Amino acid sequence: KLRAVASGKASADILLEDDKRTAAQIANAEKLRDALRSAWQDSIAAAKAATDEAKKLLALAATTRATGADKAAEIRRSQLPKEDQDNANLRDVITLSDAAAFNALQAKFAAQQGRAEVAAKLAESALKDAERAQKFADKLSDPEQQARATEQLADAQATAQEAQAKIQEKKAADATDVAKEQSDRIKTLDAELAALQKKATEISVEGKEDEALGAVANP
Repeated sequence: KLRAVASGKASADILLEDDKRTAAQIANAEKLRDALRSAWQDSIAAAKAATDEAKKLLALAATTRATGADKAAEIRRSQLPKEDQDNANLRDVITLSDAAAFNALQAKFAAQQGRAEVAAKLAESALKDAERAQKFADKLSDPEQQARATEQLADAQATAQEAQAKIQEKKAADATDVAKEQSDRIKTLDAELAALQKKATEISVEGKEDEALGAVANP
């Protein structure tokens, strides 16, 4: 090593190149990690915002149509005799209540099976049908019919809400798993960076030792 340093400081030059190369590797690794993290966060945020907006608009369109249909039916029904109005309202209550109960139960099953998207749609449909049915139930002349319909609709709504809760529990579990994977990846990158930084330190120390030996060999 003394001979090499003395004849042109070859080892020092080699070590300097190694030091520069290691520093570049560290910088590139840090840039890659930060860029990946930033890009991932931006992509997730953009996708969620667009998806949420699309769902909101589609739900609004469906509600607008249903509200218009119910309002039109109410206007036409108001022209009928009272008994016929009651019969029509009861028919709609039964139809919508059955649909709400069925979709709520199916939503709960889907949520338990991990089919979150299907469960969410079924639960939302059940809640909307129950809300529509309650409006017709409120117009029934028979208090007992009103009470029974209200109980049935509350049960359907509660079942749908339980399905929604199950969906959120599944999302929380999935998010926890993803976070763990990301944490493990970050730890791996940090370990790689630490190894490169250690290598750079060792190269720097070795270079100083060679310089010192060169100074001794060439007083």
